[in-house]
Amino acid sequence: MSTLTPIGEIMEANTTELTARCQKILEPPAFGSFVKIEEPGGMAVFAVVYNTTTFSTDPTRKPDFQGKTLERLLQEHPHYYDVLATDFSGLMIGYQENGSVRQYLPPRPPQMHSPVFYCANEDIRKLTRDLYFLRTILLPMNAKVPADELVAAVIRHAASAGAGDFDFLVRAGKEVAMLLRSDYDRLCSILRRLEH
Repeated sequence: MSTLTPIGEIMEANTTELTARCQKILEPPAFGSFVKIEEPGGMAVFAVVYNTTTFSTDPTRKPDFQGKTLERLLQEHPHYYDVLATDFSGLMIGYQENGSVRQYLPPRPPQMHSPVFYCANEDIRKLTRDLYFLRTILLPMNAKVPADELVAAVIRHAASAGAGDFDFLVRAGKEVAMLLRSDYDRLCSILRRLEH
């Protein structure tokens, strides 16, 4: 198991997605970042973050307009933290078992209350040696996922984790071009997002 500090804890998981509660309110992992859930028995599940929500956990105390910055509001009412939570959602893209990384859905969802960690750069480099997982992000069944934005963000995150030499970016561009060969406008949209 990891010795790193968890960034969240699984609140809900199904075959393809997970939702985790952040350890720190208002400090979710970035959109497109890689996260890892270490399961009992040595399996690790990998996901990419595609959504973040901050909300009131008390249904009788909904946030209302205050006319103040959040910092000022929390200084004046520190108990406000007690009713706020930040959750993030991740799309599962693979798992690791017996040292092998597999870029398809894990045999079972992560367990409730499992800790969630940022992926180490080494894990990201292993995951992105093969870019087959981009197909999972672009699947029509993942309609609520902003797929084009997510593909570009995931490639940028992988590049910043050390997988991003010129050859990697060329491979990623070719993979996206192959996956979207019949949708030129979408392809161009994603490639433009990789320029920044």
